[in-house]
Amino acid sequence: MKSIILFASALVLILRNSAFASASLEDTCKKVQASDPNDKYEFCITSLQVVPESRTANLSQLTIIATQLSIKNYTHTLGVIAQLLKNHSLSHWQKEALETCQESYNSGVDDSKDAIKDVKAGDIFGASASLSAAAGAPGDCEDAFSEGEEASLLPREDDLASKISALAIDIVALLKSKSSIP
Repeated sequence: MKSIILFASALVLILRNSAFASASLEDTCKKVQASDPNDKYEFCITSLQVVPESRTANLSQLTIIATQLSIKNYTHTLGVIAQLLKNHSLSHWQKEALETCQESYNSGVDDSKDAIKDVKAGDIFGASASLSAAAGAPGDCEDAFSEGEEASLLPREDDLASKISALAIDIVALLKSKSSIP
């Protein structure tokens, strides 16, 4: 009886660990595109392949890589915001919107760092929640400009940040679906 229990326990561990087994980058990007047609296969491949380890990474590692890329993107956007805030000819609303953007992107960086910690701890559902929270930064930024009836000063940055955030969310969703195997 004990051997059956040990066998069943080992089988469960093998099935759970297979969710973290290496999946090719191309296969992962195909699955991402299938799950969300708004995400382009080429964007997924191009974004992730800048990190050499992505070629042999499993879903857990790809989630971390995509999240790290998101952090780099958010940090770059924060630098652009800081530069724009130095402009003394900004309208009151532009300055307010940029300050909102700065706050949102700072929170996005923090949430993304939490997501990485969650993935490393095996808390995929926590990682998913953290990534969803982080993904709100670009939209919050664009909304801040809209509320002040101002043209966005960060349309390209917010668009790219949205795409990279969505990529990280889609990959963690694949990981979440694999880790929920009984």
